[in-house]
Amino acid sequence: MNKDLVRDFNEQINQEFYSAYLYLKISVYYRERGLAGFGSWFLAQAREEEEHAVKLLSYLAESGQRVELQEIAAPDVEFDGLEAPLLAALEHEKAVTARINNLYDFAFTYKDFQTADFLTWFVREQREEMETAAWLLQKMKLFGADAMGLYQLDKELAERK
Repeated sequence: MNKDLVRDFNEQINQEFYSAYLYLKISVYYRERGLAGFGSWFLAQAREEEEHAVKLLSYLAESGQRVELQEIAAPDVEFDGLEAPLLAALEHEKAVTARINNLYDFAFTYKDFQTADFLTWFVREQREEMETAAWLLQKMKLFGADAMGLYQLDKELAERK
């Protein structure tokens, strides 16, 4: 693997763990406001982000490359209102998508087709992540001001396994 690609992989591993931290913060935010379904949904999302980090880490290690775990920054964001965490999640997913696309482009440019093939899963995953984040924000905008609508949405989100 190209040394710059290895560096970028290590940075992406860190970013995936940061994503988990961000989603844990969002989970706590909603739980503190009595929205356990939202809290549960974002807890599951945090776990999924950790799985993404491990998937990247494993690929790097199995490719004989050095894994360099870095310090994970605490999310430096405060939320004002129930919609704000969802907007933050959507913006975060946009940034992650850009980083994944850059990794894919880098691998393809350097003709590292095995790595590009591996990253195809992440490209597809990011499409799903973006759609889901946009869906959640849209639902909050539609139902968030209505107590019964918010209750139903919270109940729906609690069903995520």
